[in-house]
Formats: sequence, C-alpha cells, structure tokens
Amino acid sequence: VSVGVVRLRDAWPVHVNRVDVLVVDVEGAESAILTSPLPEPSPRLVLYEHLHLQLRDQQRIEKSLADQGYAELGRFKTRGRLAGYEQKSGRKGGGFSNVLFGKPRR
Repeated sequence: VSVGVVRLRDAWPVHVNRVDVLVVDVEGAESAILTSPLPEPSPRLVLYEHLHLQLRDQQRIEKSLADQGYAELGRFKTRGRLAGYEQKSGRKGGGFSNVLFGKPRR
C-alpha cells in the first residue's frame, strides 16, 4: 500500500480553520513532528504516544509544547481502549503510554 505524505505546515493552512485535537502516534518519530512550532490555528489539545521515545526526545517535545503555551494535563494507559489515567504529577513512567497537553482557550 502506498500512502502519500503531506507536512502539517503545508496542509494545515489550506484545509483547516479550527483544530480541537492533534493526535500523533508515529512509533518513535513524534519528536520530528512535535519539536517544531505547530501551524496556526494551533490545536487546543495535543495527544502523543511516548512509549517508543528516548527520555531526551520526550523532554524536547515537552519543552517545545511548553514554549508554545501548552501544559501537560495527564497521561493515559491504553490497551486498545482507555485503561488508566493520571493527572500531571511530575512522575515519569508508571506504564502510561500517552501524554496529553492542553492550551488555554483564547
């Protein structure tokens, strides 16, 4: 199967006028997407999988999102469905595979 690739910054301004949530799950390549500024209009929520990330990549993503006005809201466990949730606690790990960041409404 051949799948075309379009960069967010190319497709976003042309086809999107509002974004509620951006979900990124690219098996370890999340930092390639989330360490660059997100295009406008910026999503209210960003959910990404950190299970396959090195700690330094996760820290780079967290810094990039914080620099763009996002704050970590919580971490999720998933097993094909939501299996657990933890609000931001400063702890890393614990089997939580997804991280949710949010941006205050303007």
